[in-house]
Amino acid sequence: MNMNLFTYLNNLSTNSFISDAVIFLHQYTYIIIAVIIILSISISGRKFFTFALLFLSILFAWLFAENLKFLFHIERPFTSLGITPLIYQSGFSFPSQHMAVFSTIAISSFLINKRFAIFLLVLAILVGISRVILGVHYPIDIVGGFFAGAMVSLILVHFFKKIVEGITEFLPISSTAHLQITQELLQIPVTDFIKSFNIAIQLGAICAVILLYAKKIFSSSKYFLNICIAFIPTGIIGFFLYKIIKSFLLGNIILASSMLLLGGIIILFFEAREKKNPVNTPAKTIELLSIRELLILGFAQALAVIPGVSRSGAVIIGGRILGLSSIVITEFSFLLAIPTMIGATAYDLFKSGFSFGRDQWGTIALGFIISFITALLVVRWLIKYVQSHSFAIFGWYRIALGAILLLFFLI
Repeated sequence: MNMNLFTYLNNLSTNSFISDAVIFLHQYTYIIIAVIIILSISISGRKFFTFALLFLSILFAWLFAENLKFLFHIERPFTSLGITPLIYQSGFSFPSQHMAVFSTIAISSFLINKRFAIFLLVLAILVGISRVILGVHYPIDIVGGFFAGAMVSLILVHFFKKIVEGITEFLPISSTAHLQITQELLQIPVTDFIKSFNIAIQLGAICAVILLYAKKIFSSSKYFLNICIAFIPTGIIGFFLYKIIKSFLLGNIILASSMLLLGGIIILFFEAREKKNPVNTPAKTIELLSIRELLILGFAQALAVIPGVSRSGAVIIGGRILGLSSIVITEFSFLLAIPTMIGATAYDLFKSGFSFGRDQWGTIALGFIISFITALLVVRWLIKYVQSHSFAIFGWYRIALGAILLLFFLI
């Protein structure tokens, strides 16, 4: 059937009108995609969300299809059949990247405007047929491209929050703020379950740290004791302010955006000061930190009860004030998160009475796993990064994102 349908469609290339039309689609593909994105943003009431969704959908669909090509290694029709195509294109045949991109745009657009999405779905089918007429794809490539694009759209929308947590938990950019921004863009209602979910999936990221640093943590009693001492301020403040945090702070997108902006300015200030007057004191290890220094770092972390004040960012700035090296303070920010997030998750589950349904527990478990995997990769990367770079890039990122969000939500 695949070959019969290919022969029928490819023979349409002998019609001059059809051949001109499919070549036009091929030559102006990128312009068509750009026009679609502009139209989607213009008709959407959530312009920032629309741009982010379509951009990420297109990017991941293209990359996913590209990797599948190298996995299957199927030659293009004009190579395997010896036909003369209307255009020549390098690379493998299955699946069609054009179809993957147009299908992911169409399916993602159902979250924006259903009527426009139906039009885009028809356009995606026409693009797929045009690829067969051109002689660069089999019909099965088009089907494969469609499902690749559809898979990307569904996964991106469903798992976006969970992936955000794993990536942002240990970067000094505030995972809580990013989760709140994601909720706002995806229009997820801020229910008690969602608040508990946001806390619980952070535990997945913490378990990644335990796996990576288990040997260090349990090889020295002093190491373990220092982590516990630094946790004391956070534990006390979190315990007494639990109701205020969950009722008034979590879900406040303006507050989170403002703290992103302010935190970025503070990071840049301390990075500039460090560059101008580098600290020449001997490098301390975590075991050698004094009780005073540990409590200062603990109080710094406690500021992160305010959404947008990054937990790791606050600890890193506290470490900068104390003159600690980038690697030491970055590792300590990871380790201090262990009792903090275990305590926060356990206390929240206790206060909620474990009153979640089976589906909700399944959602929490899935978020936990995805957060664990992504955090495992981020922690390894960040340790390598700070060995030869400053934290300035995170400061600039926070300022840019905070400013954009304040303009977006206030204007």
